Amino acid sequence: EVNAKIYFNQRNYFQALPLYQLLDSINPGNPQYIYPLGICHINANYNDREALIYFQECLKNEKAYPKTLLYYLGKCYHLGLKFDLAINYYESYLSHLYFKKKQNVDIIR
Repeated sequence: EVNAKIYFNQRNYFQALPLYQLLDSINPGNPQYIYPLGICHINANYNDREALIYFQECLKNEKAYPKTLLYYLGKCYHLGLKFDLAINYYESYLSHLYFKKKQNVDIIR
C-alpha cells in the first residue's frame, strides 16, 4: 500500500495502477483504493470506462472524496462522448472552485 501511495503522489500512475489493482483484489471496494484506481485508469491509459466504474462507486459516498471527483467524472463522460453529463459534472466542479475562489484562483485561470 505504501508503494502505491508513493507512486500515486508522484503522479506516476503507470506504476501505481497495478499496485492499486492488487490491493483492490485483496480488499475489493475499499474506499482508499477506488478513487486512486479511477485516477490511475484515466491518467495512465485513458480508460474512461474502467475509471467511471470506480468514480461511480465513489459517488455513493461523495463527501468522503475530494471535489476533484466531479472533474474526473466530467472527464470520463467527456472521453465517452456523453457531453451533457460531462458538462454537468464540469459545471459542478467549477461551481465548487468559484465557491472557494480565493483558494482556487490558480486553477480557475
